[in-house]
Amino acid sequence: MPRSRHRLSLAVTALVTLAALTTASCSGGSDGTDAPGSAAGSTRPASPASPKSETPVVTRTTRLTAGENGPVEIGLVDLRTSGRLAVLRLTFTPHLRTDRPGGISLLDMAGGRGGSVSLVDTENLRRYLVVRDSRNEPLGPNPAVIRTVNDSPLNATFTFAAPPAEVKKIDVYLDDQIIFDEVEIAS
Repeated sequence: MPRSRHRLSLAVTALVTLAALTTASCSGGSDGTDAPGSAAGSTRPASPASPKSETPVVTRTTRLTAGENGPVEIGLVDLRTSGRLAVLRLTFTPHLRTDRPGGISLLDMAGGRGGSVSLVDTENLRRYLVVRDSRNEPLGPNPAVIRTVNDSPLNATFTFAAPPAEVKKIDVYLDDQIIFDEVEIAS
């Protein structure tokens, strides 16, 4: 009997460890609702600098450079600095001709080209990439993992190093395509 208890104890410990590792690896940075069957949303707490509203102040419908399947409406919710960080909140709403089983990812909307968001300071000629944490994971959603369905918004939050205080406006890029220019930086 002691041998079977030991095996049971090992099995329970292994399951608990697996569950903890699975939960820890699901932190994608998405603020949006996930499509059925996809991974859970971010386990990171919301940024204190971000207001609760996900209503974009500006929207732009564009056909992304490599996305031949239809236009994507991109909404700018806000760009705020908090100390040495800048937090950008965007919404992506695909209006594609065909739906995809399992949902549409940011990578799909970008035509499979990466879905990388960056800020460009045109005054100082500097590009700001998404900050990475101590595990070298980006503080933003994984473009291949976060998903939505056609005609439904996907909320995404990206964290960057804050530009110098004298920079009041900055451009937002998705891969090599500008999606918003001269975005005001709130503090």
